Amino acid sequence: MKLTIEPIPSSKRILFASGGTAIVWPLFNVENEATPCELFPDIEQIRDTHWLSSLPEHFKRSVILNPLLILLDKSVRNEAFQQNPHTELHKIVAELRGTGFDFPERYVDKTIRLVMNNMAIWRYQYGMLFPFISIAKALLSPDFSVVQSQNVFRKIIDADIPRFTSILALIALGILLKRDATVCDEKLTSALTQVQHFFRFTPNKSPYSGHVMMGEWLDRAIPLQTWLLVPMLAGMGYRFVGVPAVATTSQILHQVVFRAFASTIAAPGEPCQANLAFDITAFGGELMADVYAMMTQTRIRPKPDAAIVRQRLKTLCDIAASLSHDPLEKKAMRIAWEEWIEPGAGHLLQL
Repeated sequence: MKLTIEPIPSSKRILFASGGTAIVWPLFNVENEATPCELFPDIEQIRDTHWLSSLPEHFKRSVILNPLLILLDKSVRNEAFQQNPHTELHKIVAELRGTGFDFPERYVDKTIRLVMNNMAIWRYQYGMLFPFISIAKALLSPDFSVVQSQNVFRKIIDADIPRFTSILALIALGILLKRDATVCDEKLTSALTQVQHFFRFTPNKSPYSGHVMMGEWLDRAIPLQTWLLVPMLAGMGYRFVGVPAVATTSQILHQVVFRAFASTIAAPGEPCQANLAFDITAFGGELMADVYAMMTQTRIRPKPDAAIVRQRLKTLCDIAASLSHDPLEKKAMRIAWEEWIEPGAGHLLQL
């Protein structure tokens, strides 16, 4: 990958294919015209593969499809998957090939091992989003005024919880969109609608594993992982085949999230690291500057040990539960802690 000196704005990092599919290069400081491209399609892209044929020829020739997001989606949703994950993964790959996707054999085996060797971590990566999703649902609802949302948000980021900067920045953006949407700016109003709709739970939702809330959380955690996966892999030292990109039809991702936020990665030879970056060209510079200001009003903390990490995660779940008036959500948060978050806390990804 070739790093750039100047950040690449979202207008040059998003390419639209047919059917509303967006190809997004999520790294702010990596040239996206370089080849090859390791493309991570999300689950929606296997329902209609016409978007593949609509891509420019020079781009299609350079693309290597990585089914990781699709395999993870299937693995966290499919309860039978836990009984025989290796067989289930190969079955999913066979189904993908039947819909027009193609992958080099060794490449697929490598991806399957990445899933198999890290099941507790993957569940943790999804589960850790559950309390943040509940917090976003509460603070972006009509039950909270803008001032109330801002005050609660400040208390949350001052609390001794994990600083998951990306999702906290998205919540901050949603709060400030609530503040500024009254100025009759069509872009801001549309973005606010997208964010509020995304975090609004669905009445009479079908349960997942016997719990309605698990389905609600997964419906939001899975598209959020489409945003978070590439920087997470980069920070863990994953070696991409060329330049990483994602393919998604999620409107909140390509119309809001990927326009406002990106990630920067360290130069070769430096310690593996991926940091959140703010695109000041999105929604007007003043709004994004305010989001940045909300995110930098925190004190620096020393690196935690395993016990502190666990306590911070538990505190996060307690805060999320305290913002809900729904006893089912409170109960589900306890289950999320016990079955999704705590078992994978502190583990490192095995590449």
